[in-house]
Amino acid sequence: MKKIIVLLAFAVSFVFFWSCSTLTPRYIHSPASHTPAYLKNKGDSKVSANLAFSVEEHLNNSFLFPDNKTTSSTIGVDVNTAYAFTDWLMMTAGGYYKHETDINNTNDILDTWTDSKTTYARKAFDVGIGLLIPITQTRDILFNPIIGINFGKTSSEMFNISDSISDNRRFYLNGNTKEYYLSPNFNFELSKNQKISISPRFSLLKFDNIENSYPQQIIDRLNLNALEKNHFFFSPSLFYQMGFDNIDWLKLDVGLSFSTRMNNDDNFMYLKTRAFQLSSGISVYF
Repeated sequence: MKKIIVLLAFAVSFVFFWSCSTLTPRYIHSPASHTPAYLKNKGDSKVSANLAFSVEEHLNNSFLFPDNKTTSSTIGVDVNTAYAFTDWLMMTAGGYYKHETDINNTNDILDTWTDSKTTYARKAFDVGIGLLIPITQTRDILFNPIIGINFGKTSSEMFNISDSISDNRRFYLNGNTKEYYLSPNFNFELSKNQKISISPRFSLLKFDNIENSYPQQIIDRLNLNALEKNHFFFSPSLFYQMGFDNIDWLKLDVGLSFSTRMNNDDNFMYLKTRAFQLSSGISVYF
């Protein structure tokens, strides 16, 4: 009798996990790519423009179903500016647009192992205020904590791309976002033309005006109703800036950003953040 009960429990568990095997995550967050300000004194200001990009392949439900894969790519533009009102007070403002694409080898709407695509468009504007706290007398090492808010809009669309299935439906998931953030940055001036910044970032993301056309069963299985909850993320970045002897006002920037969810419980199993992002661009100082 005990063996029969064990077998039945195993069968039920297998059916349950199999029913979830085609599910793929929806990405509700992407790391920021604002370059550090590197301001030192009153009146310093800068404008930066960066290209953000990433390519990655990751497994979904990898423990039981290692063949469920997603290949992702991101391309975007980030523009931001900063100004020092005093030797210790500064502000920032900026915006970005990103386009992201996920190619999945499953279709969780149809619950089939056929190819599907999910595209994302993110745009946002943010403002922040920060301090310039010198750690050394020469101000070549500065603690630059910034608090701010990001106002954005996210839209996504999922659809079939397999020739073996005739299904032209498109399913959207859209919403407005507010992201409150704290970035306790540490800026290091290695030389006149070389600077680096270590930029941890803690953020709270909130959605409103959420709209979607997903079937109710997918809303339940992906737990899309959890979008209305608070989402906490940790997004550390490392930036490097290079200048030129004869062009003091122009700098080149490169950066690497990561992101992970801090409240990573079962409610958010399929509501993810992009894991990393590269950025490269220029800054002009005035």
